[in-house]
Amino acid sequence: MMRRWSQLLFAVIGGSLGVQWSDTLGKPFFTFIEAHWGPGAVRGQAWWVFIIAALLFYSVSSWAMAYFGKVMQQGEARIAHVPVMELMAGCAGMVVGLFLSSVLLKPFEQEGFISPLVHLVCVGLFALAGFRLGRAKKEELFSILERQAIRSGESPGTAEGLRGA
Repeated sequence: MMRRWSQLLFAVIGGSLGVQWSDTLGKPFFTFIEAHWGPGAVRGQAWWVFIIAALLFYSVSSWAMAYFGKVMQQGEARIAHVPVMELMAGCAGMVVGLFLSSVLLKPFEQEGFISPLVHLVCVGLFALAGFRLGRAKKEELFSILERQAIRSGESPGTAEGLRGA
């Protein structure tokens, strides 16, 4: 069922892009058709481009979904072998990287100094750097959290909701 919905989504996206680019893509094609069959041979050029692009994207969607499904399965297999502590430290570092990127890059974006593409690339780099730094410094991160738990009077490793059970 998910496959059909994704194919429908790809077809709608393709049709929308076809309408948006109908002047660029459709004009040479329909000029060629009008030269051979006469002017006015094809009416509703935007609709024809919509249908052709939707069919093209629908046919490509099957291949794309299979490819991305395989990539997702490979990623899940790789993550399954990573210890949970490393993932937690990496995610904490990524959150810090994303926070820093939003704080540092927001003024530049508001003033128009950087384009949205550069902003997106910088956010990705901050997130990646945070993830890598978090994984590299996981021992220090967890020792800080452990010291904080000891100061608050909790023994490390106990869940607060399970004490009375």
